[in-house]
Amino acid sequence: PFILIPYSIYLLFFKMTLQRPDLLSSATFGLINLRPAVGIDDERQVLVVGTISGGTAQVASDLAKKLGLEIGHEVSDTYWHFVRDGTVSW
Repeated sequence: PFILIPYSIYLLFFKMTLQRPDLLSSATFGLINLRPAVGIDDERQVLVVGTISGGTAQVASDLAKKLGLEIGHEVSDTYWHFVRDGTVSW
């Protein structure tokens, strides 16, 4: 029972920021204004870097820090992960 409350808050955070940012904006009267949700069928840029075991996790981390992109290493699910600007997935 004690783990359900923090886990529910955790899931609600991802639901509101990734799937329903419009509700968050409405609830805060526009004070929190996130970019629109990316749908499953929406087009997105894809960036594939390197080979398996070739240091791609570090490259993804460096690109995220230096270019300010949202890069998910081996993640392409934009419904529950912050990988909307560029996706590193193979």
